[in-house]
Amino acid sequence: MSDSLIKLPFRHSKGRDGGIEVLTFADLYRRQANLNHQITAPHSIGFYMLLYVDAGHGTHTVDFHKFDVAPHTLAVISKNQIQQFDPALALNGYIILITEDFIHRALFDLAGSVSRLLFEPVTTQAYFLRNAKTMLPHIERLTDEYTQGIDSPEQTPIMLRELGLILLKAERLRRAQLSSSLQQAEASPRLIAFRDLLQQHFVRHWTAQMYADALGFSKKTLGNLTRKHLHRSPKEVIDQRLLLEIKRMLVHTDLSIKEIAYQLGFEDPSNLNKFFKRVDGTTPSFFRRKGAPRHP
Repeated sequence: MSDSLIKLPFRHSKGRDGGIEVLTFADLYRRQANLNHQITAPHSIGFYMLLYVDAGHGTHTVDFHKFDVAPHTLAVISKNQIQQFDPALALNGYIILITEDFIHRALFDLAGSVSRLLFEPVTTQAYFLRNAKTMLPHIERLTDEYTQGIDSPEQTPIMLRELGLILLKAERLRRAQLSSSLQQAEASPRLIAFRDLLQQHFVRHWTAQMYADALGFSKKTLGNLTRKHLHRSPKEVIDQRLLLEIKRMLVHTDLSIKEIAYQLGFEDPSNLNKFFKRVDGTTPSFFRRKGAPRHP
């Protein structure tokens, strides 16, 4: 490990520089012996990933939460998340690795049709979309075009078109599978603004009052907002974001707990231990040794 979170960059296995790589689960399983990381161990990704399960049952873990997967599930994994594959290596289907630039190009003509919430969920770690079989023909056409290995002016536009259609259908399915309460949450610009501000300032240990002040409304309004849509108080939401970052660093770096504490804004390492015990019910040391994903 290292002194910072290990992030796997987009690096095409065959040296191509097109911003996309398409492979099967079987391809990835075969490559495991030659990779410098274990796919069944937590690893951070510096790109976006779509997983389409065509056959098999298993799990996929994203930021320490384990999600069940079954045939015709499409998983949308975002840049910077920590994931790990099922140790049973029991899934069949397709894996699409995509750079941020390639996604922007695919969505260029679809502005507004695909929400950023597809890749930046408000109320879940990641989207695991069920009954996604209608995407399979587009995934297969994308795969066929990709595996031809041709270098023609038409190849990239065709792949961009098929990826854009996959994302459009994923967005439609995402919205259809949201509960009414989550639909209301996504319709709240105040909640989105709070989420974005929290991402910027959680290391500074802002209080709920400080977030409310920065957002221009009262602490009570913020509390009503998070309890209605997230079923948590503002403090619980704030604590969970900081806890996630601590867990990421515990699992994915070799920094000492003292070093992690200072990097994440704790004035004294003992305060990190107290915080972790209060919010997670265990200790940082125990989580580092035994930390296991759980179902959301």
